Amino acid sequence: MEPKNTPIHPSSPLSILYRKIELKVPLVIGTLQWGTTVIDDKFINSKGVITEKAAQQIVEEFSSAGVTLYDTAEGYGGGTSEKRVGRLLGKNAIFMTKFLPAPWRLFHSDLEWAVRQSCKRLQVQQIPIYLLHSPVHWREIEYWVEACAICYKKGLILSMGLSNWRQCRSGAKSSHCRRKVWRPGRLQSSAFLSAGLQFERAA
Repeated sequence: MEPKNTPIHPSSPLSILYRKIELKVPLVIGTLQWGTTVIDDKFINSKGVITEKAAQQIVEEFSSAGVTLYDTAEGYGGGTSEKRVGRLLGKNAIFMTKFLPAPWRLFHSDLEWAVRQSCKRLQVQQIPIYLLHSPVHWREIEYWVEACAICYKKGLILSMGLSNWRQCRSGAKSSHCRRKVWRPGRLQSSAFLSAGLQFERAA
């Protein structure tokens, strides 16, 4: 059964979110290969690190075509991809970056620290789309969604989503996440968890 397309009221939180994250062209540019470390040079990029000139040419080419969304992550080049994206694009693009819930990250404050560091590297005050990067942590997804909710209320992120999660797992968790996180007073907007979903293909 096909889902019904319910009209979105112009003053609703979801409508406001869509206006803030408006894409002229429905295309995103990945920047995994924009890192500048030795690992990027020797292993990630078969032909070595992409030069600043080449990256600038990529930006100019896609910008002229109306493409404004760039996907990066704190783990891409140890943050050097984020730095390059921020350096070359500034406020002229929409950023989508990611938090890696590594085993040594235990608390909500760890995610907030990561968000603030990404903001510095991207040279922005707020990240439009923040993704949880892979289900590799022993904590449940709900814990990290709550951490994102805290950052949302502090104005550090506008929306969040999931990256590299199997669709079946995220689907099983989604209703529980909403019940646990979207309690009265916890979030001002349910549009917060709506912007990004990147699923890995099931084996």
